[in-house]
Amino acid sequence: MVGAGGKVFLRASTPYQRPFARFAGEYERRVEETRAITDYRRLGQYPASIDLLDEPIPRRLFAGWEAEFAGYYRRHGLPASLYLDGRESVGVVVRRV
Repeated sequence: MVGAGGKVFLRASTPYQRPFARFAGEYERRVEETRAITDYRRLGQYPASIDLLDEPIPRRLFAGWEAEFAGYYRRHGLPASLYLDGRESVGVVVRRV
């Protein structure tokens, strides 16, 4: 439990990466396994299990907290083949008030 004045930093991958581009629309309609949908040739470099988040999930988790940042961003340093449209990662920095 985080007390008053505590701060949380959260960063996660999103379905808005090139390997999951065909899946992103499906993700928005329903949360489902991605491995059966993607044909990304380097998918084997991913862990056997990956949890994808989109922006509404952390916003809901930290509703009522003061947000310093909450949104999508492009995480630099990833292989160029992962970039899709700038929403490849999602993060929040929130403070409990």
